[in-house]
Amino acid sequence: MQTVSAMLTRAVVCALALGVGLLILACGDGGAPPPDDPRDASTERGGVRLTIASDRLTYGASDPVAVKATVENTNDTPVTYTVRGENAADIKLAVVSGINGEQLLYGPEEPRGGSPTARTETLEPGLTLTRELVWDHKVETFPTPVQAPPGQYIIKTEFLLGEETDDEKPESMATSVVVEIEGSEPIITPQAAIRAAVPMPEVADWLKSRGNTLICALSGKSLFYNVDTTTGETFPTFQPLYEGQLADGLPVCSPLSEGDAWRVVLSARGSEPQRISAFVDIHDGTPLRVEEGGPQPTPAPAPSPSLLPGG
Repeated sequence: MQTVSAMLTRAVVCALALGVGLLILACGDGGAPPPDDPRDASTERGGVRLTIASDRLTYGASDPVAVKATVENTNDTPVTYTVRGENAADIKLAVVSGINGEQLLYGPEEPRGGSPTARTETLEPGLTLTRELVWDHKVETFPTPVQAPPGQYIIKTEFLLGEETDDEKPESMATSVVVEIEGSEPIITPQAAIRAAVPMPEVADWLKSRGNTLICALSGKSLFYNVDTTTGETFPTFQPLYEGQLADGLPVCSPLSEGDAWRVVLSARGSEPQRISAFVDIHDGTPLRVEEGGPQPTPAPAPSPSLLPGG
């Protein structure tokens, strides 16, 4: 069974980031050259410089990941910028992983939520905005968060330069660093959990009369997977396909983290039981058990605060 430590080579990390729509610098051939210090990365536009830095490249299982992002206005004139969200920070930070996709990062005193209304701010000439926080390795899977397994993680920052109006969007500035975590317990990805659950005899029997296509959603995230029930292979897919499958009463699933197990909840109309739960070990994918019932199918998530312009 494939673990995150085996999956997240640098190439895969970059592919994942691009797959969820992130702008990552220096990924793969033809990208920008690596910086002199790989703990730092920066980008500049119109006299505004965005920089991100981590205190180290490699962290043990209990080592906090300290990151710092700065925005400097090197112009002789003020610049405007946009902040999306009532309680959002001026500079956004996120971690990208193979388990949970993109996850916004917050400091312990920073508020979350609030209305998505955009506001315009001004950065005076010669001044610098700074945001520092510590990531505690928590990956916010639903409903039980997990500690980040071994592997590489993208720490990304974004700043929206310019004012948002009805006719124009601010310009996105983004950059990132890659850090590695060692020594923690391995955890399989949600896709691997689905692949482990589908061949379980009770699941295979339940799916047999319901077609050969299963579409799954990662709870709370805009991540969707098409699953071939004859092979267990998973492929990224789109929200409208999941919504259609759910509306038509065709097989859908949601992998949920519950302690030391992934609980893969499968649901479809038809003969009873219309919903079953397959449990697999969260660390190595060993099949554990199948139970009737489970939580309601995951509704397609509403758009979450995005690090991307227009998001």
